[in-house]
Amino acid sequence: MGEDMERRAYWLRQEINPWILAAGSGCYGDVNMSYDYRIERPKIFTEDGQETFLKIRDRVKSLLSNAGAAMSGAILRGVTGDGWTHLACLDRLVELGEIRELTDNNARGQDRVFIANRE
Repeated sequence: MGEDMERRAYWLRQEINPWILAAGSGCYGDVNMSYDYRIERPKIFTEDGQETFLKIRDRVKSLLSNAGAAMSGAILRGVTGDGWTHLACLDRLVELGEIRELTDNNARGQDRVFIANRE
């Protein structure tokens, strides 16, 4: 890497680093940077939230019927809007007993794995 590129990379790290540190700490000022289902759940019951929920539910059903399991990243691909609301829609499907999560609580949002709940 040339000296000019190294200098640019250094300054880019200096500009981005405070944002990464803030996101990693869970907050930046008064803004909470962590997903919390209890906070996001009410958004599902708005008109936009219901539309998003139905899109995600239909996508889940399609992927599970084809593959038997699906990662949240694949489920949410192409769905527009707030990512935390999307995760809340998946958690609501779990809450309703329509799907079951195979991953533990430490999985990143896009890496969560779901299967149909066959109870």
